[in-house]
Amino acid sequence: MNQKLDVWVSRALKFLESSKLPLSERLSTKNIISTIQILQIEDLRTSKPEFPLDKLPDVPLLYPSTLLRNTAAQKLIEQARGESASLPDFQNFGGWQSPQSFTKNAQRERRNKLESLSLKELAYEVVGLEEVISHAENRRRQLEILAGDSTNPWPSDKTYPLIPFEPSATALGRYEKYWKRSTKADLIQLIISLNRTAAEHEQQLLAWDANYALTQLVLLQPVPPQSQKKPKK
Repeated sequence: MNQKLDVWVSRALKFLESSKLPLSERLSTKNIISTIQILQIEDLRTSKPEFPLDKLPDVPLLYPSTLLRNTAAQKLIEQARGESASLPDFQNFGGWQSPQSFTKNAQRERRNKLESLSLKELAYEVVGLEEVISHAENRRRQLEILAGDSTNPWPSDKTYPLIPFEPSATALGRYEKYWKRSTKADLIQLIISLNRTAAEHEQQLLAWDANYALTQLVLLQPVPPQSQKKPKK
């Protein structure tokens, strides 16, 4: 009971690591305070085994304002919540390439690798894939407006659109929502699903690119000279 508040906070955060609740609930001020009070009661029972089991030992009440005023405790909570962490760069997904295989074995291996990632790393993957899909949908929409279908020859009077990859303004907000409010299992399942969707878009865009390249190749072919017919006598 003589421990400093930041020590109690540290113990509570360690205890809460095993919780399956989303981060926003797990590390709420209310939940941290409740956990500290439970740990204090357990410590009292351990130090005083003669205390009746059917009664709760008295522990001093801990108020949110007390927690907020303690700089060391607040720093620990902010670090656990990731509020002081550097922001991720989703621009890295501009060069994303789809997985080579979607067989059951490949999916199992991919899932095992994802299991080793943290909540933040999984949230980063989810948002990055969402940005890849959004960019692909935008490109396909423009291509279809200009040429209709990837099997059609590319119109010679149209410029082939190459839209640069730019993460949306909502990417960071979604990232924070995912890692604070989702479980690892939810994010892993979402990544597997998004990977497949992004791969399907990639295949369609590759078909457009191949068709455009073929059209340009045809246009570059030299036109054979027309045979001149001798005038009839």
